[in-house]
Amino acid sequence: MQMNSSDLSFAQIQALTEGTWAVAPPNPNETLWGAGFDTRKLHEEQIFFALSLGGGDGHAYLHHLKGSKVRLAIIERPVPPVAGIAYLQVSDSLKALHQIAHWKAQSFQGKIIALTGSCGKTTTKTWMLHLLSAQYSVQANPGSFNNHIGCPITLLSLKPQTEILILEMGTSGTGELELLSRIAPADVTLLLNVGHAHLGKFGSPEALLEAKMEIFLHQRLGARSVIPSFDRRVASKMAGDYLTYGPNTAFRWESLGQDGNQGTQKLRLFSPKGAEEVEVPHLGAYVPELLSAILAVFYALGIELKNLPQRVATLPQEKGRSTLLSGTKGERVLDDSYNANPESLVNMMTTLTQLEGDCFVACVGNLAEMDENLLLSGEVIINGIPRGLTHLLMCGSTAQSLSPLIQSIHPSLNVQTFDEPLAMLEALEPLRKPGTNIGVKGSRSAHMERLVLALTGALVRCPLERCGLLQNCSTCPKLGG
Repeated sequence: MQMNSSDLSFAQIQALTEGTWAVAPPNPNETLWGAGFDTRKLHEEQIFFALSLGGGDGHAYLHHLKGSKVRLAIIERPVPPVAGIAYLQVSDSLKALHQIAHWKAQSFQGKIIALTGSCGKTTTKTWMLHLLSAQYSVQANPGSFNNHIGCPITLLSLKPQTEILILEMGTSGTGELELLSRIAPADVTLLLNVGHAHLGKFGSPEALLEAKMEIFLHQRLGARSVIPSFDRRVASKMAGDYLTYGPNTAFRWESLGQDGNQGTQKLRLFSPKGAEEVEVPHLGAYVPELLSAILAVFYALGIELKNLPQRVATLPQEKGRSTLLSGTKGERVLDDSYNANPESLVNMMTTLTQLEGDCFVACVGNLAEMDENLLLSGEVIINGIPRGLTHLLMCGSTAQSLSPLIQSIHPSLNVQTFDEPLAMLEALEPLRKPGTNIGVKGSRSAHMERLVLALTGALVRCPLERCGLLQNCSTCPKLGG
């Protein structure tokens, strides 16, 4: 497999953006690597984009570049110079980022995998990275760095030895995936699912589906597409050749049993090359779906993965993403607090009730992704509540809207509402014992990890009335580290 050799020089960047040198570089042919837009998070990056974002104007922080590795700043207006840093003035810094990133994608000689979906994107990307890394040099966008800034920044950080680039692409509005796929056309494009996340921003399920389909608008020559077999709406929108994964396809699975105590399940995974039995250190119906999608992508790329059972057996556990923890009083905590949407909440509750025990408690924070179209999204949650769930504790505006409906349809379920996550602790206290399983879920802005930390022995109280920060509470500067 060919590797990347697309080096960027000062001169190339000036030509791509048609910018004007406010401070010219001493050597225009010198090459640069890596880019950033937040002066607090720079490491080895040599290009800085002064972006005007909702949270601030990058031009106001250029003086913080002093002492960094940055050699070039892309700016939109005159600013005081910083010693050792060239300034290239353009009309639009974000557009310049997209132009340079597109050139990097076009010049990249390796393979590009693009993927999206309403839920499971980051886990799929992380598992792909893990499975491929034993045989290839692979890169991917970090965390959920999957938007119109994160994907281009990732492209500018391509390493010379990289053979495969995995780009998770997110969307919360029409046109975003069209833009991302245009910046980085892929060799294989994967659509995992189309759920109800951010439904209010799209207006209707049909508009949401159309927005997800945008990821297929721009692909490399000879590209393959991979879609789920269990959503006929997606297939009806497809043109040309594509692969499907899921029941009744070549990329399907059989469940061979699970261990709710150890948090593992055994599967038989099928592909055109045959079947392999694997043991996965994760519970949940989403697990075989994601693994089958991954095998379809690898097949489309012509990749024959070696030692699949061994690699699957060591799939990483990500903090806040269906991670099984021990509470301080013998209970078990299913930490799925990183983020939430209707489908992923149902998945969490279903996985919770598959654990060993006799008490199953779902603690649900506010669901910001569904507030704009609560009734339609709420149906997914109400209809998806598993029969084994014994308690449902909710907080935020979601709780006020949904709890009466849930109680009327599930009268045997113990439903309680609270003002904020840590207020749930008192109600949980008599339930915290061996045999109790507590699942924690909520939007990123709900910071439900505070409850996880309290249950596992690290009580955290937040001084902010409303939090606009997206980092994990355990690393929040407002809490003193």
